[in-house]
Amino acid sequence: MWPRRADFPFGAGSSLVARLPGLGCLDQFSPLSDILAAFGSRGFHGLAAFDMEGDINNKRDLPLSQQTRQMGTRTKDRTPTQAHNYVVQRESAKLLRKFKGLNPSSDEARLKVGETLRYYDQMIIDNPMTLNARSGAAMWTRIGKYENAGQLGDWWFEEIQRGILGRIGRCVHHQAYRLRPQETANTIWGMGMLGPRLLTLPLPSRGDMGDVVHDLIQRGCRELEKIRPIDMTSMVEGLARMRYPRMEWVMSLVTRETKQRMVKFKDPDLPRMLWALANLGWHDNDGLLSAIACECKKRIGLFTPKDLSMLLWGFAVLGFKDIQHMLWVSVVQGVCRWRWGFEPHYAVKFLWAYDRLEHHPGHEAMRKFSNNLAAGLHELHTSDIAVAMRSLVNLGFPNDAVIVKLNKLLRESHFLDIPARDAATLMWAMAMVDRLERDIFMILRRSIVQARTETNLPESHRLDLYRCILHLSVYRPVLAKLMPVKLLEECQKTWIDMQLKEEIPEFIDDIKEKLQEMEFKVKETDAICQGTIFTTSAEAKDGSQYAVEVLLPPKCYRNLKGEVTGSQLWKEKIMESWGYKVLRLDAGKWDEFGDDNTGKTEYLNQILAEANK
Repeated sequence: MWPRRADFPFGAGSSLVARLPGLGCLDQFSPLSDILAAFGSRGFHGLAAFDMEGDINNKRDLPLSQQTRQMGTRTKDRTPTQAHNYVVQRESAKLLRKFKGLNPSSDEARLKVGETLRYYDQMIIDNPMTLNARSGAAMWTRIGKYENAGQLGDWWFEEIQRGILGRIGRCVHHQAYRLRPQETANTIWGMGMLGPRLLTLPLPSRGDMGDVVHDLIQRGCRELEKIRPIDMTSMVEGLARMRYPRMEWVMSLVTRETKQRMVKFKDPDLPRMLWALANLGWHDNDGLLSAIACECKKRIGLFTPKDLSMLLWGFAVLGFKDIQHMLWVSVVQGVCRWRWGFEPHYAVKFLWAYDRLEHHPGHEAMRKFSNNLAAGLHELHTSDIAVAMRSLVNLGFPNDAVIVKLNKLLRESHFLDIPARDAATLMWAMAMVDRLERDIFMILRRSIVQARTETNLPESHRLDLYRCILHLSVYRPVLAKLMPVKLLEECQKTWIDMQLKEEIPEFIDDIKEKLQEMEFKVKETDAICQGTIFTTSAEAKDGSQYAVEVLLPPKCYRNLKGEVTGSQLWKEKIMESWGYKVLRLDAGKWDEFGDDNTGKTEYLNQILAEANK
């Protein structure tokens, strides 16, 4: 009878790993029988001679994709075929954990990953019986857990993965009926970790991996009620990572099951589910986001900074703004509970989410976010720094810590290659707060000019760049002349198109009538400042020029009445530099007057008096 697992205390000695190519005495493609014989002669003792880092996590509340049996656990007797499958699963898990700490771009990573996967590929070719559907599913999951799998470059996917993954995919495809519901869900998660190009990976016989994924999804959806919430979350996350194109019918079933079993989701599962929905760009029509928001409100005190940042980021990406209670409580926690701070990239998510949701977190919370950001600025990518700076422009800089640290890093060439889009946003943010020094301007300008940004720059970044140039043309014309003329023309066109698309308040005609009754001359065109800014304007009897700004989000915050965003404040300063006095009209207050013409007239006189101070 084949020895039982309990007879082999995997703790010390040698292992199959030590006999891999370049690591042991076996040949590169030794038959599996020789390997097993070698194990038998040495008692199968200690398959952990690889000096693994970290212990195996055996918490049963983790999804199957994150579970591993502890060493020495007694299991049922294995047949020779089952033992072969076990060796493949067990040793692949150990090898992939070994690679976890390697630099993806290093030669050592290329060598070890290449040798290992080629070894197992040849093992499967020599003896196809070493792999059944459940073993293949386990290997998918273990490969997916290798956090650098999607970052090793095209050579790793094209030259090494293509053979073994195709063979594993074929095995899983032909025997998918043997998989348990949790194994199906976690196989999809493991496949998703390898990215969207997996869908076009050809199989050894015919078809491609997209057919395998589609069949697995169909099987998983048929048994969705048997899948645990934590594994259902892993399945949706895998689909989001591989950008599965046919999500409508999948999400209709997932939405139904999620709403029915919402209370059974563990705390970390809700941020993961929302992250997946945000990456899918899922437009909710069945109340799924409302159900998640309602459940999150009940557990708000149980989330970590990472969980809360993912939640707010996900809701902001999907444009779901009915979470005011969650925003307020998260600020209280950020100031009172997280006394030791949190990771800087969490601060980036917090700032971006609050800005996108048009909600100001308060000055005390802003100081905490700013200090955490400044302390870890050197750890962030330039894209994260640009996003954070744009959000700080709108929400307000509580202090100069971030700008001082950023200027230092730029002067020391900490960022070797700044993308043009990030340089445009950084230039605009620093110009907005009058902290754009000439040497910093030249560093950022170089990145913009070299990238030929008039055709490659995204729309939002073209807007940032034009606002920066417009700001410099008013306050620092010498620097503005250094920007290419063609780039200025393209950005100006985008700026004008954006303003023309802005929604005009329904009561703007009522405001114009009231101004005319007060003997103001309302101009027919809404373009002022030489056609660069579009807004309602009027001229008084004494020749004074007024610009009417109706305060509606995103020009103001939803939770601070009468407070405007940084971008709106900059726009008003530009109009004032052109000789206009700005009339800030609160849309909510105007709407409260209804048919009270006297109240409207008194309100206009009040804001006129404030503008003339």
